[in-house]
Amino acid sequence: MRGEQAEFIRQARILVVDDDEACRNLLAAFLAPIGCAVTQAADGREALERLEDGSWDVVLLDLIMPGLSGFEVLARIRETRPQEVLPVILITGQDDADTRMEALALRANDFLAKPIHHAEVMARMGTILAMHWAREELEERLTELRNAQDLKDLLINCVIHDLKGPLTSAKGNIELALDRLPDGPAARQLRRAADAIDRTVGMAADAVAVARMEEEKLRPAATPFDAAALVRQRVDVLQGMAATREVALVGPEPGAEAPAARGDEGLMARVLDNLIVNALKHTPAGGRVTVGAERGPEGTVTFAVVDTGEGIPAAWLHRIFDKFSQVEMRRKGLGTDTGLGLTFCKLAVEAQGGRIEVDSEPGTGSTFRVSLPGAVASEPAALESVVRWQTAAGVAAVA
Repeated sequence: MRGEQAEFIRQARILVVDDDEACRNLLAAFLAPIGCAVTQAADGREALERLEDGSWDVVLLDLIMPGLSGFEVLARIRETRPQEVLPVILITGQDDADTRMEALALRANDFLAKPIHHAEVMARMGTILAMHWAREELEERLTELRNAQDLKDLLINCVIHDLKGPLTSAKGNIELALDRLPDGPAARQLRRAADAIDRTVGMAADAVAVARMEEEKLRPAATPFDAAALVRQRVDVLQGMAATREVALVGPEPGAEAPAARGDEGLMARVLDNLIVNALKHTPAGGRVTVGAERGPEGTVTFAVVDTGEGIPAAWLHRIFDKFSQVEMRRKGLGTDTGLGLTFCKLAVEAQGGRIEVDSEPGTGSTFRVSLPGAVASEPAALESVVRWQTAAGVAAVA
């Protein structure tokens, strides 16, 4: 936070769950002066009872407690409240990989290490609340815009404008905290939060691009580009995000080549970024995301993004690229996206004369394939700059 302390943009209702009264009181002392309404629960059963009493913004949940453990309470919470509906920060003195993997599998939003430090609590809470409120605003706006006559103009003028303030503030708070924290678990978690903010900015960019493509105002280039080189570039850019999520991100082997594709290299960079980020978000720690490009049938070039994540229910496969379908999935606890990222991918690929498809098995993973026309051998090997395209289009990158 800038200065000694700063109030949040609105009063936050926080539930602190810990069998250690001193720890509860310490967290309450940290949070009350900055505008948080803090309620305490001494064990898991009391926490579940209090959760039924109105709405909450964040739960700070101790992992080791008598009776119901933090994991058991978290599992019960997630039965009715997905991550984005009710963020849960686990408080733990255990920092081993097994504990973190189990917590992530149960959809914990973040971790707070014991002993608790004021600066870390402020950084984590500021980031979680900013993202939570931004997502609430985004969902409210998308619901309103879904029934609006002028959907595209309102998406651009309202959603993106309203997101800029809280996201810029949250990113600034994170960068300030990173300047003061040594490299370690806390710094890595904050970098992960910064990545999440960048992805939210990318969601806004997708909204712009989707509207422009639907209005046929965005006309993709049709030039040859090196498919394998583009894949390597995007994999390199997103290695930081993969590392923070403890997921192996693998690109083509050194020296591996693919035939030149014909399309808009800048647009395809955005498509790959969306698909890779989507795969990383849905792959648990210890998993793997593999990205490649190879010769496809009938002179095409096929890009593939393969993950070992949670998979997509069969009933949703035929709707996964539909606008706003992810909003419905999220409400059912089946997804965490806005529905515009994959819609953008479909529109961008089809605008280049290609196609996109997905195969998935729940519990095993998903494979997204993009096919583009191959370049004619006589065409010059002119490569278009991704940066120039993004600047000319007036949109922000996803990564």
